[in-house]
Amino acid sequence: ESERTAPGSFGAASIPRRVLILTAGVMMNFLFAIIIFTLGFSVWQWIPNYVSYADLKDAGERGEISLSPGVRIAAILPDGAAAAAKVPAPSLLVRVDDKDVFTPDDVVVAQKGKQRVQYVVRGQDGKGEEVTIPVTVADGRTGVELQFFPQIVSPKRPLGQSFVMALREAKVVTVQTIIGISQLVQSLARSGTVPEGVTGVVGIAVLTHAHVQEGFMPYLSLVALLSLSLAVLNILPFPALDGGRLLFLLIEAIRQRPAPRRIE
Repeated sequence: ESERTAPGSFGAASIPRRVLILTAGVMMNFLFAIIIFTLGFSVWQWIPNYVSYADLKDAGERGEISLSPGVRIAAILPDGAAAAAKVPAPSLLVRVDDKDVFTPDDVVVAQKGKQRVQYVVRGQDGKGEEVTIPVTVADGRTGVELQFFPQIVSPKRPLGQSFVMALREAKVVTVQTIIGISQLVQSLARSGTVPEGVTGVVGIAVLTHAHVQEGFMPYLSLVALLSLSLAVLNILPFPALDGGRLLFLLIEAIRQRPAPRRIE
């Protein structure tokens, strides 16, 4: 016990100072990720992560990205009207009649109540010139398999806007990490299994190697994501993590004396 209060020791420092010491690593993880994201969005024109199409559309309206219409025609049913009209697949469906389409739902709405429509497509997943093809509609369908396939271009951004985007990106990744941890805990409690996609040190090494093969930018993006994930994990109130030590500091602040060292 005498070691705990020895001059210059961690235990001898005030509670606010110990909180700062314990959270310094977490704050550096956040700061490091935000610096990488800020440079990525401003210098290298990265595209942020968006959880929903509504977020993606709002970002386009704010000017963060340039969003062009497009729904991917992944496959053609053999006996459908699209096959008879020789609609190419895979291809990008840009417009139905005069209406731009951004999602498969837009296509459904544009075809509703019609017997014939004009598909404006670009072949080979959006490459090549636009071609207009008349297609017969039966019960609102033409016999195509559609996928959400937005065409996103990242413009040059000023440093201030990139910093704000980096903060939003950190928030998105943090929230998704917390959701993932909660799903892990629920899965372990219900069935004792680890959900697909959860990985450890070896898995991270494999993932890092794969990103390095793709180039420096994908690798740097992964580094930022890992840094944020470490920040979230380390602040959790688990033993041996910074959050676990913070929990005992909270107990000490409430009791006005340290918890028994054997328990800690």
